[in-house]
Parts: sequence; structure tokens; C-alpha cells
Amino acid sequence: MTCIFVAFNKVYTMQYFIWWFVLLPFVVPKIIEGALHHIFLTIFVILQYIASYGIWLYYGYELEFKGKNSMFNIFIAGIIVFIANIILIIWHIYVYSLSDSLRKQKQVNLNEFLFI
Repeated sequence: MTCIFVAFNKVYTMQYFIWWFVLLPFVVPKIIEGALHHIFLTIFVILQYIASYGIWLYYGYELEFKGKNSMFNIFIAGIIVFIANIILIIWHIYVYSLSDSLRKQKQVNLNEFLFI
């Protein structure tokens, strides 16, 4: 819920990035199995997320510290960050549900083994 609020908020600052880190200890143990199942997808999602923030921060730096008119670039970078957040949310839901199904599948296989 917090991730969706951050992604769809009208005003977006870098401090909202920290909100994601607070939730990581609760999420990582649950999704690690599903994330490892699709390691290349996981690497892609993480890299595109970091790259989108890098682009956004670069153009923000140009505007704030160098005084360059980079408003259009910041607008485009903001759209890229928004899309990256949505991809991250979709990935999280997918991996979370995948880890549940993998866990249930292992339980079923273990139960079949014990009853045979």
C-alpha cells in the first residue's frame, strides 16, 4: 500500500525513496524464493529502478546546482521513474504470489512423499 501511495503521489521527492527501505526486512524473506526463481527478471527490475532514479537525480542536479533549464528532461525522467515504480510494484506482486505457489507446491510434494 505504501509503495502504491509513493508511486502515485503528486509530489515526489527523494525522501520517499527511503520509505521503501523500511519495508524491506518484512518483504525480503517472503519474496527471496520467487526472486531467485526468476533471477534475470529480478536483476532487470532492480537495474531499471536504479537507472531511472539516476536519470531523475542527474537532471535535478543540473537544474538545482548548475542552473540549466532542464525542466522538460526532469518531466520525462519523472515519467520514467513513475513507470519504474509501477514495474517494481508489479514485480513484487508477481514474485510474492510465485513464492506462495512454490511453497504450496513443495508442501504438496512433501505430503505426497510421506503418504506414499
